[in-house]
Amino acid sequence: MAVSLDPRTYFLVDRLSKLVALVLVVVFLEGAAGSLGPVLGVLGVVIGLATVYIEVDEEESAEE
Repeated sequence: MAVSLDPRTYFLVDRLSKLVALVLVVVFLEGAAGSLGPVLGVLGVVIGLATVYIEVDEEESAEE
């Protein structure tokens, strides 16, 4: 199941996922979440890498 997004949407999703991932990893490293810290750290890494599996729809960018 491949997900394909237009370039503008992909850019927004990619930046937002990286920002959320960064916040979760920082919360883990600072120890602010207590015992949930390691779970949030792993979740941050997974969210940060999630856009690797999203394809950019090149056909729409060629039309512009």
